[in-house]
Amino acid sequence: MNTSLIKTCSVSGHSEITITKELEEKLNATFTQLINEGCAEFLFGGFGMFDDLCHKVVSELKLTYPNIKRVFCLSDPRHLRINKRPKWLKSEDYEEFVYLDLQFDWWYKRIYY
Repeated sequence: MNTSLIKTCSVSGHSEITITKELEEKLNATFTQLINEGCAEFLFGGFGMFDDLCHKVVSELKLTYPNIKRVFCLSDPRHLRINKRPKWLKSEDYEEFVYLDLQFDWWYKRIYY
């Protein structure tokens, strides 16, 4: 395995889900396995319950694996400026904010990307 490569995991899912202990445990096990296989970046879009749950699980794992990075993928380039971000999007919840400059006309197509 080439340890110089940074592996990235991107999560996206349904906006409404049923959150169970079993689902949280499966996500924890999956993310832990990915981290142990060299995944150090986790990309989030933050538009739904599944994204929120994954962020919660990864944030808890960050206490054990402080080298992992939580990255929020913005759908609007203006939000790169802290004073232009939505109030619910907190800097302390992510290590980095990025804007994916894509050639799509509608914001929801960025999520699928």
